[in-house]
Formats: sequence, structure tokens, C-alpha cells
Amino acid sequence: MSRIGNNQGITLIEILLAVVILSVGIAGVLQAYAVAVTTLETGQDYVDAIQLLKAKMAEIEQKAIEEKGLSAGLSRGNFGEGLGDYQWEWEARPTSLESLHELKLVVSSPHKNRQFSLITYAENKDYQQKD
Repeated sequence: MSRIGNNQGITLIEILLAVVILSVGIAGVLQAYAVAVTTLETGQDYVDAIQLLKAKMAEIEQKAIEEKGLSAGLSRGNFGEGLGDYQWEWEARPTSLESLHELKLVVSSPHKNRQFSLITYAENKDYQQKD
């Protein structure tokens, strides 16, 4: 039996194998894209929270300067419309030095379970220097 012509075609198995390999590659690229988008969103959340943290701390420090110090206490609030669900809380606590309060500011996003905090020291508004 002799061959008629040159039968150098692609078999069905070869086509199926090529489709499987291509599908796995496309699935990998799509998964990498999804991970990249999630990572970018998380990074943007961190940047937003840190900017809000810095702005609120500057506001509190300005208040401390204007009022010649801070009284011990706790204050809470949120950043308002357009700034997501970020909330802030600051607390001024006495330290071992009577003239200073430790000021801790926390910015959090309850829906994302993230918290960012910053600690500084401010003059105790209620401190009376003894002669």
C-alpha cells in the first residue's frame, strides 16, 4: 500500500492539546490581573488612610498650639462624605511627665478591618508649673 500525497496535517489530539495549553495560559494571566487589581486597591486604601491620618494629626496639633496644650480625653468622629467609611479616634493620656500628654490618633476602616495609628506628645493644658 502506497501513500497518496503527503499527509502532514494536524490531528485532532494536537488541536485539543494546543487549546488546553492556551486555556491554562489565559486563566493564569486573568488570575494575575485580578491579584494585581486587588493589590492596587489595597495600596490605595493604605495611601488614603495615611493621608487622612496625617491631616487629622496636623489639625489636632494646630488645636494644641492654639489652646496652649491639650486636656486629657477622648474624641471620635468620621471624615464625612466622599472619604469612604474612615473613622478617627484620638486620645490624650497623662504620661510620667506631668507637663506632657501622650496623644494617640487611630484612623480605621471598619468594613476593611484596617487600622492605622500615630502617637505623639503634646503639652498638658491643665499643667500648672510649681515654683
